Amino acid sequence: VDVVVMGEGYQLNEMKAFAKLADDLPDYFRRNRTLGEYYGYFNFLRANLISDDNGVDGFGRDYDTALGGHTLSTIAGHVGIDPAEVRAALDELPEHDGLAIVFVKTGVMASAHAGIATVGAQSTGALVHEWGHAFGLLGDEYATTTHERGLPSQRPNVAVSESPEEAPWAHWIEARVPGIGMYEGAAGQVRGAWKPTASGCVMESGEFFCRVCQEALLLVIYRRVAGIESCDPPAPESGAGLILGEEPLELAVTVMRPASHDLEVSWWVLPKGYAPTTGGAGARER
Repeated sequence: VDVVVMGEGYQLNEMKAFAKLADDLPDYFRRNRTLGEYYGYFNFLRANLISDDNGVDGFGRDYDTALGGHTLSTIAGHVGIDPAEVRAALDELPEHDGLAIVFVKTGVMASAHAGIATVGAQSTGALVHEWGHAFGLLGDEYATTTHERGLPSQRPNVAVSESPEEAPWAHWIEARVPGIGMYEGAAGQVRGAWKPTASGCVMESGEFFCRVCQEALLLVIYRRVAGIESCDPPAPESGAGLILGEEPLELAVTVMRPASHDLEVSWWVLPKGYAPTTGGAGARER
């Protein structure tokens, strides 16, 4: 998973300060229990963006910066950026996964859009929380009001109905996993939104992701990263197959390596009817 680290509001003579922040960023992933387990699945790249000014728009002030940094209309004045400018910067790269973490030099607090986590340079402690929003599309599990949100929306870890059967984590409840249930107070609202655990999740104010959030993050990781790193012989092009000749055919795979556990590997031999036909003269059965 390619994650591009960008700086907002850094002038040319401030690139060293941004580089230091960017170099420290992987440790936030490594130290988190969930992200650290899959640390080897992530690749961090730094994009140096130069701004003419190093301020944040708001309160009657307007600065010329690379990503349109501005103060949001929240109680604490969270920092935000223009997501279109971030995506335009990503498109300058030869390839990318649409994911960025933005450090705003003079910003405070943090915010997120889909695929983009924005963090004030003095508020780096919020980085993992905002990454949960940006990467896993997780919701807030705290009930404290920070800004006018309107009606809550369903997220992998936020339910808008008190019915356990309608919760995104209904399978956890059905399995009677200890500590997972329906706890009212989430999405910045005391009433009308439910979370899967009583407290302690990163998406509230804790240090670790709860099991429901872990599952959501892992599903996103494996939608982006194949569990198989390489195979021998190489996988044929889509729709093609391997032709079995007189000699036995040996298949081998190398799988991805989480930090502290191995991935299980299972093999299946499909019935002949599932195999595509090769066609052409002299073709052998697959």
